[in-house]
Amino acid sequence: MFCFLIFYYLFLNIKYITTQELNNDYPICQVCRCYEELKIVDCFKGNNKEEFILNMVRLPEWTETFEAFNLSQSEFPHFSMHSGLKKLQIKHSNLQFIHPLAFQPLPGIEELILSDNLIEKLPKNILQTMRNLKVLDLSGNKINGLEGIGGQLGSKGQILDSLVISRNPFCSFNTSEVVKSPNILLPSLPLSRQIHIIEMQSEFIEINENEWKFKMKNSKATNSSDIFCILPFAQNNWKVLKELRVDQNKDIKIHPNSLENIASLEVLDFSNGGYFPEEFFFEWTKRPETKLKQFKLKNTKIFKSTIQNNFYLNNSKINENNNNGLNLKNNPWTFCSLNMELLEIGNIGVGYELNLRGCKKLKWLHADNNKFDRLIFGESSGPEKLLSVSLNSNIFKEWPESLLDVSHSLITLNLANNLINYFPENGKLLMTLFPCLSQLDLAGNKLNRFEAS
Repeated sequence: MFCFLIFYYLFLNIKYITTQELNNDYPICQVCRCYEELKIVDCFKGNNKEEFILNMVRLPEWTETFEAFNLSQSEFPHFSMHSGLKKLQIKHSNLQFIHPLAFQPLPGIEELILSDNLIEKLPKNILQTMRNLKVLDLSGNKINGLEGIGGQLGSKGQILDSLVISRNPFCSFNTSEVVKSPNILLPSLPLSRQIHIIEMQSEFIEINENEWKFKMKNSKATNSSDIFCILPFAQNNWKVLKELRVDQNKDIKIHPNSLENIASLEVLDFSNGGYFPEEFFFEWTKRPETKLKQFKLKNTKIFKSTIQNNFYLNNSKINENNNNGLNLKNNPWTFCSLNMELLEIGNIGVGYELNLRGCKKLKWLHADNNKFDRLIFGESSGPEKLLSVSLNSNIFKEWPESLLDVSHSLITLNLANNLINYFPENGKLLMTLFPCLSQLDLAGNKLNRFEAS
């Protein structure tokens, strides 16, 4: 046994020394961490380094992922030929300039992540050389006008899995450059299954069936001469799009003519956004064409369908129109797609009855800060495996009896800050009907009686 341990120790040391000798052939492994078993080269500036600049990069032949963080250089590093690199990530590194031939030595890249740098534009047609690209993340840069991003990718029919362009200015041209026209036409986006355009530095103001519209932010021009950037978004883009995240854009509006395209998505995050047409909730509920699995509308304003023919009303006019009363305020909420798994409708100004019959696949329901006073699931037609319900800050006066329809699977239940004053009879027995329940919040109600027998 002792001899075996000595042999094993020598084997590990020989393997370590051999690996180190191999890595010593690559200067990159002297300044970065090289993990051969993980196929990763990881570079980051430590606390003891004032500057960390990579000019020439020659990667070990086994490298599939190169990651760099907190570099100190404005120009993109020069890579030697390496067809096996699949993921290239350089974040928070002050990058500004990318040479038109920068990616030619790296033809196998599938994921390109250059977030949180200072990039203003990509070289023209640079993505056309990346025939294997699946993920492109340019969030948190200074990209304006989409030059180098728009258009077709390298190979015919190529589709990105994910395109992330959040936190960019997009529409911040000098007024003198666009004085001849108030509208600037941007290149169309490449086809992508997921698009994230979150918290834009220019005002993302509209999504309609053919184009998306941005307004120049902090422009010195008067309201009569506002400058807009138009991003074409054709049916080919809609057909492949499955996930759209446009949250944190407070003035964005969904045009009623795009509702069929919205319904065809699987994931829509519109939370903390602007204005959503209420007709969607009446016309597209439980229809086979409605594919939504995750629908996030938290802190969104619902506007009346009657203004769709005059959609370009300003926000104050929409709010004035809505003061006359939404249909949703006087009718039960019944919207649910056949595939719905997550529904977030907190603080959207609706109330009365929350009726989710037919939502068999629903797992997470969040409807805080509304005016709901009734809840209906349906014993045989409701959710089959509902895990979480949050109805905080509504106006329920009684324990919602329909919760028994989902009691077998419920894990989290939040009924805090309602008007509930007592549990039903046999309250203690009632709790035994929720075998999976691990979190129950009833704080802020008017409970004065609990039937324990």
